[in-house]
Amino acid sequence: GDYLSTADNSDFNFGGGNFTMDTWVRLNNNNTLQVILAKRASGYAPFILYATAAGKWQFLSSTNGTSWNVNLLGVTVTQGVWQHVAVVRNGNVWTLYVNVAAVAAATRGLVA
Repeated sequence: GDYLSTADNSDFNFGGGNFTMDTWVRLNNNNTLQVILAKRASGYAPFILYATAAGKWQFLSSTNGTSWNVNLLGVTVTQGVWQHVAVVRNGNVWTLYVNVAAVAAATRGLVA
């Protein structure tokens, strides 16, 4: 499929601050792992938003590359339909939204 890649930039080092990542996505196959947004660094991904092979939205964040500090598993991907997917960090609360509805949340005080 189509994709966009950009060079690493310090703008993608969110630190301990609040942030929102969002995008519109239309997937035609929801039984393969499909990465939507990710940052990769030294062999691991500090954050990744993707559709799982089981057809669910998921967001993961790691501070060390060996474990996921934040793991938000959301609702089923709707095939062939545009969906708005967002991840919001507000203080220590991380929330995954699909079409404006909060579908998963976790409280974690860490740097992403």
